[in-house]
Amino acid sequence: RRALLTGTNLQCTVMCLNSGEDIGKEQHNKADQLLYVESGQCRCTFWQSNCRSTKCAEAGDCIFVPAGVEHNLCSTGNTPLKLFSIYSPPEHAPSTCQTCNPN
Repeated sequence: RRALLTGTNLQCTVMCLNSGEDIGKEQHNKADQLLYVESGQCRCTFWQSNCRSTKCAEAGDCIFVPAGVEHNLCSTGNTPLKLFSIYSPPEHAPSTCQTCNPN
């Protein structure tokens, strides 16, 4: 994950996951998140109010993750998953550059 730009109310990051990799279950308590799949395929699992749901996405698709919802994202295709992640308000430090899963 690498922060591309960070403003007062919005942040854009990019991420790449190899096939079969996931980000681990996470939750952003104060930030809404919009994921845009640039290439590859993924499965996003959500846990909210004792209910689990799943959404699959591929290049050109968007996934919305409301603030406070636990979720995990897994690369499911044969090629790496490349995506943009937009947070409002910003979630990470402007200089964020993670080369591996911090979870």
